[in-house]
Amino acid sequence: MAPYRHFPDKDALLAAVATVGFERLRAALEAADDPGRGVQGSVGETMDGRSGLRRDVETSAAAGGAGEGQAALVAQGVAYIGFAAAHPGLFRLMFRTCAAEPPEALAAASSGAFGVLSHRVAALMPPERATDEALRCWALVHGIAVLALDGLLGADLRGNREAVAALAERLLALDARGR
Repeated sequence: MAPYRHFPDKDALLAAVATVGFERLRAALEAADDPGRGVQGSVGETMDGRSGLRRDVETSAAAGGAGEGQAALVAQGVAYIGFAAAHPGLFRLMFRTCAAEPPEALAAASSGAFGVLSHRVAALMPPERATDEALRCWALVHGIAVLALDGLLGADLRGNREAVAALAERLLALDARGR
């Protein structure tokens, strides 16, 4: 009963937890986007068990013809999928259907996480394509993350975070080259 001293109902409590989740996702995306910050803490360690994943993503994306901006976009995608794999319950809660009008803090936190991706895409695209391209990139990584969590990427990837991260990196790098 202690949580109900701070929250009016279950939905308010879950919205507060989801808000924290989006704040953590934003931090993971910012760390992946900024080469000076790198991927730190448990998110970086759980993506594939290697602390050097961020450098590997940049190197492989650059080798495939993508520039520094493309490498950062690929790194964000891998960080997104790594976050989902490291925090599956929180990730699912963050994207569950909630009230028609989410609390202001939840809406702001969600927009902030998406804003990291949008900012990177806007730096890579003509302004008239940036909004659609950001949504397409988000849908791609979110789909991979959900398929991985649901175990629908094949038996060889089920429960294997390293293999899922490698798949995501390949698909995102391929996608980046196709632009």
